[in-house]
Amino acid sequence: MPSRLLHLSDLHMGHEDAWEPLEALKQLVADLEPEVIVATGDMAHRGRRRELETAARLLSELGFPFIAVPGNHDIPYALPARFTRPFAEWEAVFGDTEPVHATEHLVIAGLNSVRPWRQQGGALDREPLDRATQLMLQAPQQALSV
Repeated sequence: MPSRLLHLSDLHMGHEDAWEPLEALKQLVADLEPEVIVATGDMAHRGRRRELETAARLLSELGFPFIAVPGNHDIPYALPARFTRPFAEWEAVFGDTEPVHATEHLVIAGLNSVRPWRQQGGALDREPLDRATQLMLQAPQQALSV
């Protein structure tokens, strides 16, 4: 059975233009019927809880399982929260910042490259890369690994 995933990025809920492509997105998801939707980075525009909740609601309403990985816009824009609790709102809404989706046909390892002290220019530590590598090595041979 071939696997199908849909990758979305940069929803920027909270930005005035964020809802414009929504109907087209709903139609695309209905046509593709993905096993999972992978939403990477910038679900929110300013890292506010209501923006993240809006993004989570939209992803849920698409009707397919999804995983989400944060981007630089998904952590608080304001100080001191940006440094003292950068992922608190994200984790309250989406849970893990490095989610995994693993089935017989598809293995996805989310990697969080957000660095609170930099507005842009993400990076990964060795530990998450090692975890993702192990997950891929243990995946069924026929599985698509992402």
